[in-house]
Amino acid sequence: RRRRGMILQSPDILKGMEMAMVSPWLTAGTLRELFEFRLMLEVGIADLLFEKKSDRLIKKLERIVEKENLAENESERMKADAEFHAALYAATGNETLIRFQNLLYPLFKHYASERVKELPNPIIDHKRLLSELEKGTPSSFRLAMRHHLEPHFMVMIESLEQ
Repeated sequence: RRRRGMILQSPDILKGMEMAMVSPWLTAGTLRELFEFRLMLEVGIADLLFEKKSDRLIKKLERIVEKENLAENESERMKADAEFHAALYAATGNETLIRFQNLLYPLFKHYASERVKELPNPIIDHKRLLSELEKGTPSSFRLAMRHHLEPHFMVMIESLEQ
């Protein structure tokens, strides 16, 4: 039998982060930086979204917006909100980005559910974001997403500072 030597594989760059995310040792500062990083990602995916957008994506987002509008309680509304943002990440086709969003989702869900009553209504809602994705430009979508996320991140950041 011949010696095969080492077999090299592509490293899983998120594996260490996955292990750290379940750690109780994440500091408020680290959480804040993760929130800020996600804000940058959501605003920054505009160009990729516009490159990969399709009629299928638009239809999917329309269904999610309708579901959100018909939500009978806060829990249903928050589910639709998460579904909308997950659909945007999925539309990029970037597996690392999708995994990273899935990694951060439990943290955001935890803080959002604790502070949802304090959350001001966003200046830009999902219907407007959808309109920007359909008819706007990457720049207009980036700005709309920034305005959409602003209240969420302000409340989350304030909660971490306390």
